[in-house]
Amino acid sequence: MSSHLSERDMYYERAKPYFYPHSNERKYFFDLAYPGSAIKSDNPLYNWAPKFDNHLSPERIRLKIKALLDNELTIDELTQAVYGFTTFGAFIDYTQDEQKTDTVKVSKQTEKILRSEPLSANWIKEIAVGRVNPMITSWLEDLGDRKSTHSSVGLLFEVRISEVHPYTEAALIGFKAINFVISNNGGKFKVKPSRESGELLVDKCCWFRGTATCPLDMIDESVREFVDGLIDGLDQRMKAMLGEKPTTEKFFFSTDPMPYRDTLWAAASGGAMMACVGFDPSECRFYDGLGRSAKAMDPHDAPWFSR
Repeated sequence: MSSHLSERDMYYERAKPYFYPHSNERKYFFDLAYPGSAIKSDNPLYNWAPKFDNHLSPERIRLKIKALLDNELTIDELTQAVYGFTTFGAFIDYTQDEQKTDTVKVSKQTEKILRSEPLSANWIKEIAVGRVNPMITSWLEDLGDRKSTHSSVGLLFEVRISEVHPYTEAALIGFKAINFVISNNGGKFKVKPSRESGELLVDKCCWFRGTATCPLDMIDESVREFVDGLIDGLDQRMKAMLGEKPTTEKFFFSTDPMPYRDTLWAAASGGAMMACVGFDPSECRFYDGLGRSAKAMDPHDAPWFSR
């Protein structure tokens, strides 16, 4: 048992990039591969586990996880072999639905707008030097800080504010890239202007629906490449301040923090999704209450949204 637990811990950290940011789902796979290693909680939501009708033995599941880590198997192939879902995204959708998790997704109307916007100098200029309302900027700062924790930086890790600033910039870049398109097509960011509304919206935009496409993957390819270049610059700034790799000296959640580039892109993606959801939340799933007894609600009735 002890050797299995040691092996589990080693593989668990190595597997993080394959499951990121879905840490609960990573745990579900490893609980099957290493029975007896699951930690029970007083919170029944934490103890929930996905349906498992497969006859694979723990040993076989461990071998498949190792194949994933050796790049001999994709995360979709692992998911299909163990849980029977065709993709990892479909598995995430299932776990989110079962646990009544609030999740965001770009609406069909918004996607159509984003995919049809042509490249323009004004779009590029807005992303590069456009200004955002100070209150919305403070919300994006919060979003960026939350994403930065996955690279062992951010206020949670008691770092200087300058170390978090590139994450605010990343979230702003994502927001501006999408909000320009929506505004250019007569749309509006319909979120109530208050600190409480912003906090509620940021909470929602941290959790994409499993099969949700990032809004930045829907826009003109040249604009997407411009955004990529800006995120590369922020990545270089982080490395100049803190070194080539995130530190492992300050950690609460992991000894294997994600690369800065990954979490900066996550901040940009979250900012982009925030612009989409603030315009039209119709494809989102929100619930009234907590736990599996929560009731589904009309996304337009979210307390932060202004019709």
